[in-house]
Amino acid sequence: MISGQYVFADTLPNEALPQLKAARGVKPVLVRPDWMIFMVLNTKGGATANVKVRQAMQAALNVPDMLAAAFGDPALFDVDGSVYGKGAAFYDGVNTRGFNQRDPKKAAQLLKEAGYKGEPIRLLTSTQFDYFYKQTLVAKENLEEAGFKVDVQVMDWASVTQKRTNANEWEGFIAYHHFTPEPRGTERIPLTVRETEPWVCPGPGSCRAPAACGKPAAGPAPGAPRRHGPAGPRRR
Repeated sequence: MISGQYVFADTLPNEALPQLKAARGVKPVLVRPDWMIFMVLNTKGGATANVKVRQAMQAALNVPDMLAAAFGDPALFDVDGSVYGKGAAFYDGVNTRGFNQRDPKKAAQLLKEAGYKGEPIRLLTSTQFDYFYKQTLVAKENLEEAGFKVDVQVMDWASVTQKRTNANEWEGFIAYHHFTPEPRGTERIPLTVRETEPWVCPGPGSCRAPAACGKPAAGPAPGAPRRHGPAGPRRR
Protein backbone atom coordinates (compact mmCIF):
# COMPACT_ATOMS: atom_id res chain seq x y z
CA MET A 1 0.00 0.00 0.00
CA ILE A 2 2.66 2.51 1.02
CA SER A 3 4.91 1.48 -1.87
CA GLY A 4 2.08 2.06 -4.34
CA GLN A 5 1.59 -1.59 -5.34
CA TYR A 6 -2.02 -1.64 -4.09
CA VAL A 7 -4.88 0.86 -4.10
CA PHE A 8 -6.96 -0.85 -1.40
CA ALA A 9 -6.43 -3.26 1.49
CA ASP A 10 -8.56 -4.27 4.48
CA THR A 11 -8.28 -6.26 7.72
CA LEU A 12 -4.78 -4.95 8.34
CA PRO A 13 -2.84 -5.35 11.61
CA ASN A 14 -3.78 -2.76 14.23
CA GLU A 15 -0.12 -1.91 14.67
CA ALA A 16 -0.01 -0.61 11.09
CA LEU A 17 -2.39 2.28 11.78
CA PRO A 18 0.21 4.90 12.91
CA GLN A 19 2.44 4.12 9.92
CA LEU A 20 -0.49 4.39 7.53
CA LYS A 21 -1.62 7.70 9.03
CA ALA A 22 1.86 9.11 8.44
CA ALA A 23 2.14 7.85 4.84
CA ARG A 24 1.57 10.25 1.93
CA GLY A 25 -1.31 9.39 -0.38
CA VAL A 26 -2.83 6.80 2.02
CA LYS A 27 -6.06 7.34 3.92
CA PRO A 28 -6.83 4.84 6.73
CA VAL A 29 -10.56 4.30 7.26
CA LEU A 30 -12.06 2.73 10.39
CA VAL A 31 -15.37 0.95 9.81
CA ARG A 32 -17.80 1.89 12.61
CA PRO A 33 -19.35 -0.28 13.84
CA ASP A 34 -17.83 -3.43 12.43
CA TRP A 35 -18.19 -6.33 14.85
CA MET A 36 -18.76 -7.07 18.51
CA ILE A 37 -16.83 -9.17 20.99
CA PHE A 38 -18.65 -11.34 23.51
CA MET A 39 -18.09 -14.15 25.98
CA VAL A 40 -20.26 -17.22 25.46
CA LEU A 41 -21.13 -19.01 28.70
CA ASN A 42 -22.30 -22.60 28.98
CA THR A 43 -25.76 -22.65 30.56
CA LYS A 44 -26.33 -26.42 30.18
CA GLY A 45 -23.33 -27.93 31.96
CA GLY A 46 -20.29 -27.28 34.12
CA ALA A 47 -20.08 -24.68 36.87
CA THR A 48 -21.79 -22.03 34.72
CA ALA A 49 -25.04 -24.00 34.67
CA ASN A 50 -25.58 -22.09 37.94
CA VAL A 51 -26.93 -18.64 37.07
CA LYS A 52 -25.27 -17.11 40.16
CA VAL A 53 -21.88 -18.25 38.86
CA ARG A 54 -22.59 -16.62 35.51
CA GLN A 55 -23.64 -13.41 37.25
CA ALA A 56 -20.44 -13.51 39.30
CA MET A 57 -18.36 -13.81 36.14
CA GLN A 58 -20.17 -10.84 34.63
CA ALA A 59 -19.57 -8.77 37.77
CA ALA A 60 -15.84 -9.63 37.83
CA LEU A 61 -14.83 -8.84 34.25
CA ASN A 62 -13.01 -5.61 33.41
CA VAL A 63 -14.09 -5.04 29.81
CA PRO A 64 -11.86 -2.00 29.05
CA ASP A 65 -8.76 -3.88 30.20
CA MET A 66 -9.72 -6.91 28.11
CA LEU A 67 -10.20 -4.84 24.96
CA ALA A 68 -7.06 -2.78 25.55
CA ALA A 69 -5.01 -5.97 25.85
CA ALA A 70 -6.44 -7.23 22.58
CA PHE A 71 -6.45 -4.10 20.42
CA GLY A 72 -4.24 -1.49 22.08
CA ASP A 73 -5.25 1.85 20.61
CA PRO A 74 -8.59 3.01 22.12
CA ALA A 75 -9.53 4.34 18.69
CA LEU A 76 -9.94 0.73 17.58
CA PHE A 77 -12.71 -0.25 19.99
CA ASP A 78 -15.70 1.02 21.97
CA VAL A 79 -16.72 -0.09 25.45
CA ASP A 80 -20.45 -0.07 24.92
CA GLY A 81 -23.15 -2.32 26.34
CA SER A 82 -25.50 -2.13 23.37
CA VAL A 83 -25.63 -5.03 20.93
CA TYR A 84 -26.30 -2.57 18.11
CA GLY A 85 -23.78 0.18 17.45
CA LYS A 86 -24.27 3.93 17.63
CA GLY A 87 -26.15 5.15 14.59
CA ALA A 88 -28.21 1.96 14.24
CA ALA A 89 -31.97 2.22 14.82
CA PHE A 90 -31.80 -0.40 17.57
CA TYR A 91 -28.92 1.20 19.49
CA ASP A 92 -29.63 1.32 23.22
CA GLY A 93 -26.91 2.79 25.41
CA VAL A 94 -29.14 3.07 28.50
CA ASN A 95 -30.59 -0.36 29.25
CA THR A 96 -27.29 -2.18 29.71
CA ARG A 97 -27.69 -3.34 33.29
CA GLY A 98 -24.84 -5.55 34.48
CA PHE A 99 -22.38 -4.60 31.75
CA ASN A 100 -18.77 -3.78 32.71
CA GLN A 101 -19.25 -3.78 36.49
CA ARG A 102 -15.59 -4.47 37.34
CA ASP A 103 -16.59 -5.42 40.89
CA PRO A 104 -14.64 -8.40 42.30
CA LYS A 105 -16.22 -7.98 45.76
CA LYS A 106 -19.71 -8.30 44.31
CA ALA A 107 -18.53 -11.27 42.25
CA ALA A 108 -17.14 -12.94 45.39
CA GLN A 109 -20.47 -12.45 47.18
CA LEU A 110 -22.35 -13.98 44.25
CA LEU A 111 -19.99 -16.96 44.31
CA LYS A 112 -20.76 -17.44 47.99
CA GLU A 113 -24.48 -17.35 47.26
CA ALA A 114 -23.94 -19.84 44.44
CA GLY A 115 -22.27 -22.32 46.76
CA TYR A 116 -19.19 -22.30 44.54
CA LYS A 117 -16.57 -24.79 45.80
CA GLY A 118 -13.64 -24.07 43.52
CA GLU A 119 -14.79 -25.94 40.45
CA PRO A 120 -12.49 -24.99 37.52
CA ILE A 121 -13.88 -22.48 35.05
CA ARG A 122 -12.64 -23.90 31.76
CA LEU A 123 -12.14 -21.11 29.23
CA LEU A 124 -11.47 -22.29 25.69
CA THR A 125 -9.35 -20.11 23.41
CA SER A 126 -6.96 -20.16 20.47
CA THR A 127 -3.87 -18.18 19.51
CA GLN A 128 -5.12 -18.33 15.93
CA PHE A 129 -7.20 -15.32 17.03
CA ASP A 130 -4.76 -13.45 19.23
CA TYR A 131 -7.42 -10.94 20.28
CA PHE A 132 -9.49 -13.81 21.75
CA TYR A 133 -6.43 -15.23 23.49
CA LYS A 134 -5.29 -11.91 24.97
CA GLN A 135 -8.75 -11.10 26.31
CA THR A 136 -9.02 -14.56 27.83
CA LEU A 137 -5.80 -14.02 29.78
CA VAL A 138 -7.14 -10.75 31.23
CA ALA A 139 -10.47 -12.41 32.03
CA LYS A 140 -8.56 -15.13 33.89
CA GLU A 141 -6.91 -12.51 36.11
CA ASN A 142 -10.24 -10.77 36.76
CA LEU A 143 -11.97 -14.01 37.68
CA GLU A 144 -9.16 -15.24 39.91
CA GLU A 145 -9.22 -11.93 41.81
CA ALA A 146 -12.88 -12.61 42.61
CA GLY A 147 -12.15 -16.14 43.85
CA PHE A 148 -12.65 -18.30 40.78
CA LYS A 149 -10.35 -21.15 39.87
CA VAL A 150 -9.68 -20.75 36.14
CA ASP A 151 -8.37 -23.26 33.62
CA VAL A 152 -7.45 -21.64 30.28
CA GLN A 153 -7.35 -24.30 27.58
CA VAL A 154 -5.47 -23.24 24.44
CA MET A 155 -6.12 -25.16 21.22
CA ASP A 156 -6.73 -24.59 17.53
CA TRP A 157 -10.02 -22.88 16.71
CA ALA A 158 -11.49 -25.99 15.07
CA SER A 159 -11.05 -27.80 18.38
CA VAL A 160 -12.77 -24.95 20.23
CA THR A 161 -15.82 -25.20 17.98
CA GLN A 162 -15.86 -28.98 18.34
CA LYS A 163 -15.38 -29.02 22.11
CA ARG A 164 -18.13 -26.50 22.75
CA THR A 165 -20.67 -29.04 21.43
CA ASN A 166 -20.17 -31.09 24.63
CA ALA A 167 -21.82 -29.24 27.52
CA ASN A 168 -19.68 -31.09 30.06
CA GLU A 169 -16.29 -29.91 28.75
CA TRP A 170 -16.28 -26.12 29.07
CA GLU A 171 -17.64 -23.06 30.83
CA GLY A 172 -16.88 -20.23 28.44
CA PHE A 173 -15.05 -18.84 25.41
CA ILE A 174 -14.66 -15.49 23.70
CA ALA A 175 -15.81 -14.99 20.12
CA TYR A 176 -17.27 -12.26 17.90
CA HIS A 177 -20.23 -11.51 15.67
CA HIS A 178 -20.37 -9.21 12.68
CA PHE A 179 -22.49 -6.11 13.05
CA THR A 180 -26.06 -6.32 11.78
CA PRO A 181 -28.27 -3.22 11.74
CA GLU A 182 -31.42 -4.93 13.04
CA PRO A 183 -32.62 -8.31 14.40
CA ARG A 184 -33.49 -9.91 11.06
CA GLY A 185 -29.78 -9.91 10.21
CA THR A 186 -29.14 -12.81 12.58
CA GLU A 187 -31.15 -15.61 14.11
CA ARG A 188 -29.10 -15.76 17.29
CA ILE A 189 -27.27 -13.02 19.18
CA PRO A 190 -24.89 -14.35 21.84
CA LEU A 191 -24.96 -12.03 24.82
CA THR A 192 -21.83 -10.64 26.37
CA VAL A 193 -21.00 -12.45 29.62
CA ARG A 194 -24.67 -13.25 30.01
CA GLU A 195 -26.83 -16.21 29.17
CA THR A 196 -26.52 -17.38 25.57
CA GLU A 197 -30.19 -17.27 24.72
CA PRO A 198 -31.78 -16.62 21.31
CA TRP A 199 -33.31 -13.25 20.65
CA VAL A 200 -35.26 -12.22 17.60
CA CYS A 201 -37.85 -9.46 17.56
CA PRO A 202 -40.65 -10.99 19.66
CA GLY A 203 -43.46 -8.94 18.22
CA PRO A 204 -45.84 -6.24 19.47
CA GLY A 205 -45.46 -5.30 23.12
CA SER A 206 -42.04 -6.91 23.50
CA CYS A 207 -39.58 -4.86 21.46
CA ARG A 208 -36.31 -3.93 23.19
CA ALA A 209 -35.89 -0.79 21.07
CA PRO A 210 -39.18 1.16 21.18
CA ALA A 211 -37.56 4.26 19.70
CA ALA A 212 -37.01 2.32 16.50
CA CYS A 213 -40.52 0.95 15.98
CA GLY A 214 -42.80 2.57 18.53
CA LYS A 215 -43.61 -0.59 20.52
CA PRO A 216 -43.49 -0.74 24.34
CA ALA A 217 -40.14 -1.81 25.77
CA ALA A 218 -39.74 -5.31 27.21
CA GLY A 219 -36.71 -4.79 29.42
CA PRO A 220 -32.98 -4.11 29.35
CA ALA A 221 -31.01 -4.93 26.25
CA PRO A 222 -28.01 -7.26 26.53
CA GLY A 223 -24.49 -5.87 26.27
CA ALA A 224 -21.54 -6.41 23.98
CA PRO A 225 -18.37 -4.37 23.62
CA ARG A 226 -17.80 -3.30 20.06
CA ARG A 227 -14.56 -3.45 18.14
CA HIS A 228 -14.13 -1.19 15.12
CA GLY A 229 -12.87 -2.70 11.91
CA PRO A 230 -9.11 -2.90 11.40
CA ALA A 231 -7.60 0.02 9.54
CA GLY A 232 -8.74 -0.29 5.95
CA PRO A 233 -6.54 2.16 4.07
CA ARG A 234 -7.78 3.49 0.80
CA ARG A 235 -5.15 4.96 -1.53
CA ARG A 236 -6.11 8.22 -3.13
